[in-house]
Amino acid sequence: MGIIWISTNNYRLLFITSTIPAIFALLCVIKIKSSERKLSRETKRFDNPFQKKYLKSLDADFWKIIALAFVCETGHFGESLLTLRSTQFFSQTLAGMTSIFAATGQIVFAYFIGVVSDKVDRIVLLKINLALLIGFYTMMFFGTSGFLYLIGVSVLCGQYAAMQLLFLSIINIHVSANLRGTAIGIFYCAIGAAYMLSTNVCGFLCDNFRYETAFLYTLFVSCIGMGIACRVRKLNRPLTA
Repeated sequence: MGIIWISTNNYRLLFITSTIPAIFALLCVIKIKSSERKLSRETKRFDNPFQKKYLKSLDADFWKIIALAFVCETGHFGESLLTLRSTQFFSQTLAGMTSIFAATGQIVFAYFIGVVSDKVDRIVLLKINLALLIGFYTMMFFGTSGFLYLIGVSVLCGQYAAMQLLFLSIINIHVSANLRGTAIGIFYCAIGAAYMLSTNVCGFLCDNFRYETAFLYTLFVSCIGMGIACRVRKLNRPLTA
């Protein structure tokens, strides 16, 4: 944001400057020593995780979790669209504050959820997250000030970061070690497809209607997610293949 401010919206300079941390990251990777531990031949053997015998071991509660993750991500309002929305409150230069508040929310909520999820049932935390999202989308639909919008962006992005951590934590506990990789792979396939869908839907609504309609859509999706969350029981016992 400082570079944009100093250079008077010179985005080419911004992209060139952003290569500097990437170069430092590459140098860090080069300095990392590879593991000396050698895997046995049996461990190296690849076994297709999407076989029927493995998928049948994933019970109905697991698929409810995946369905809930898909629905929640389907209502994920992309950060780029949030930045565009912020131009109604701020200048093009100051609209970059949206990303700063989004990152701040992710940091705060990720740490908070990490601490609380060790003490509180994760399904309950998911419901709390969804309730906060419903409140945010309702506020955005009816309109708000620039300051409240930035606070809402922090809550929104923080909630999505927290929910993804919660879903991974639930899967890690609910699924046995020999199925965990398959379960996490299914999870990321689901939310990837959902995010692609939500980005296109929200973009279409913003282009052809008002921004408020996109928030109305995400509000509706979050309410569906809350309904699914209420049908997922408390998960304690891990699954086994």
